[in-house]
Amino acid sequence: MAAHSTLPSGPNRPARRLRAAGVLAVLAPVVAEVVTSSNTPAIQFPVVGILLVLIYGLPALLIRELWMRRWIGWPGFVVLGVSYTALNEGVIAATWFKLTPEHDKVLVFTAEQAGRSVGGLNGTLALNLSVYHTIWSMLIPIVLMEAWSTRGRGRPWLSGRAMSGCALLVGFVVVGSLSDKATARVCAARLRAVSDECASGRRGAAVFLVVGIVVALLLPRLRSAPGPGAGRSAPGPGAGRSGRPPDAALAWLGAGFSIAFLVSYFILPLSGHAEASKVMAVVLFVVAVAAVVTWSRSRTWDLHAAVMLVVGAMIPGMLSSIKAFLVLQPVAVALFVWFFLRVAVRRSRQPAELSSGDAG
Repeated sequence: MAAHSTLPSGPNRPARRLRAAGVLAVLAPVVAEVVTSSNTPAIQFPVVGILLVLIYGLPALLIRELWMRRWIGWPGFVVLGVSYTALNEGVIAATWFKLTPEHDKVLVFTAEQAGRSVGGLNGTLALNLSVYHTIWSMLIPIVLMEAWSTRGRGRPWLSGRAMSGCALLVGFVVVGSLSDKATARVCAARLRAVSDECASGRRGAAVFLVVGIVVALLLPRLRSAPGPGAGRSAPGPGAGRSGRPPDAALAWLGAGFSIAFLVSYFILPLSGHAEASKVMAVVLFVVAVAAVVTWSRSRTWDLHAAVMLVVGAMIPGMLSSIKAFLVLQPVAVALFVWFFLRVAVRRSRQPAELSSGDAG
């Protein structure tokens, strides 16, 4: 994430910021649901796109606005990432709590593989999906849009009224998801006890969401603090000597982290090691946050470095999704590659003094 730029104001600046906000609102679900996973096939996205913008895009916009207004720092960002997971997977989809009536499964996992506890929480999924949504659903789209938006970088895009409107729409989604009809549909299970646990869990997740927002706003606003001149020159392949890994190493590290996440999320639970998956998910979360915060304090850290890490983290998911030719997944991947190349071109044309600030 970038610091405030010193670009002069222009008559079309509000329109550009609104356009950037719109792109982020669409980019967040595309990254999380289409490009790095095939949860929503590319051919289906236009049909459910508005709903996904409400579920993914508006929360990403709100988190970005809170960051740019300096209402939160890294601790708050992490808490909001987990809180967003409670919104998405706890309240709306209920994967934290539900089991399908046909096979007593959630997604592809049995209750045991999902780490289901006595209280009805699918703990393995809850932890792994918190990692996924914090990083892939929220952080990655925000970083990409910061690199894309040359005019609005490091500045709020929404007015206070627009933020209130977005929050109100998300609130309507939460309230609608908790209705009796929606709960009966989402929490349908073979056993009545499982349905009751799911319904109760969704209400608990809604409370967790509200508490998480309040806590995030009260936490210390610790942020990245690069030294003077941070990011003012192209880091180049030797940047690792100055405090952060070189560009190629960042891409490999991002890809390695993504593969490790796939091991934690799929391989360990499906092979009967749900507890090991829980531990690995926590470790991955801590390592990811510690690495990004540490590197972004380096004088050589900038948005270019952040984008290299992001693209590396997306490559395994992109490669695994392009096999779905019939649902146009290769088209989605190709469009994202085009978007990334446009970001790279914009970064190469950008004046050096606009690169400094809070990366990542």
